[in-house]
Amino acid sequence: MRIILALIFTLFCSSCDKDPIFGLERGWLRSNEDRKNHNEDTQSIQIIKPNGGESWDIGDTKEIKWQSEAPTSQMISIQLYKGSNFMENIDSQINNNEKFEWYIPSDLEEDNDYRVRIFFSNNTQIEDFSDEYFTIENDQ
Repeated sequence: MRIILALIFTLFCSSCDKDPIFGLERGWLRSNEDRKNHNEDTQSIQIIKPNGGESWDIGDTKEIKWQSEAPTSQMISIQLYKGSNFMENIDSQINNNEKFEWYIPSDLEEDNDYRVRIFFSNNTQIEDFSDEYFTIENDQ
């Protein structure tokens, strides 16, 4: 009898591991906090452009692009770094639509050691930096 009960318990727990209707996990209802943490575990973000080697002109508008494993309603922040130093917020609290049109301001110094950081506004540990430096120059 104990073996049969143990078998039933094992089958029950393994069958409801990821029940999409009831949100069951291993036989228990998930709380809202559990669902939030579970979803964040699967979220990621990766910069596509500028990811290194680009040369962008001051005064131009360029598209910052990224790929993301997160809902489009997830808010994104974008920052500019020169070398390893934070320079400025490009924008914050924008929708995760995987692109952003950035007007390159005239007060930036011409140099070849810029990088972009992109991250989820509500979880700054889910982030990505440009893999390599890109150049900002004044071609006027």
